[in-house]
Amino acid sequence: MANTYYPALSSILSVDYLPEELNFISSNLNELLNNVHFKDLMVEKPL
Repeated sequence: MANTYYPALSSILSVDYLPEELNFISSNLNELLNNVHFKDLMVEKPL
């Protein structure tokens, strides 16, 4: 059986865009985003 690959949230979200006031959580948040994966991402854009 083949392994299924799901990309990590860090591939679409970056802690670099956090406001400077939230820098104290950037390392923990980065670790979290690397370990949480998504499947079937749907994006809505206004017309």
